[in-house]
Amino acid sequence: MRFLGHVDSIEHIKELHCNSYAYIHGPHDGWNKPGFAESVGLRHNCILAHENAFNAEVLGDHGLLFRDAADLAAKIQLIEERPELAQDYRRRAPNRIRTFYNWDRIVDQYEELFYQLAAGEDPTQIHSSIREAEPQLANV
Repeated sequence: MRFLGHVDSIEHIKELHCNSYAYIHGPHDGWNKPGFAESVGLRHNCILAHENAFNAEVLGDHGLLFRDAADLAAKIQLIEERPELAQDYRRRAPNRIRTFYNWDRIVDQYEELFYQLAAGEDPTQIHSSIREAEPQLANV
């Protein structure tokens, strides 16, 4: 394992993802969700992410969430001992991004929000019907 510090070249980042066994995404408050979503969308990654609302929303059950250093160590050991599990996460993770972070779904969510606002509803008090039901992918 190597800790490289901040890497800002997109080409270097892509190369790192392509040549990594797993990607570990630490605690964040949501400011880097697009970068994390991109990482999940790459078929090369088995994702281990800090367990928080933002990471859990993006990852779903398409990777592993860890609570602390001991839990992270256990999850790393798990995917090392069970490479087929890591491969399954790599294979499925891009479907999460294609399903939940596509323009049709985003537009539907905005449309629903605007209808709620126009009706005088408080959208922070109403669960989106679009968020609750996971769309089914065609056989990909």
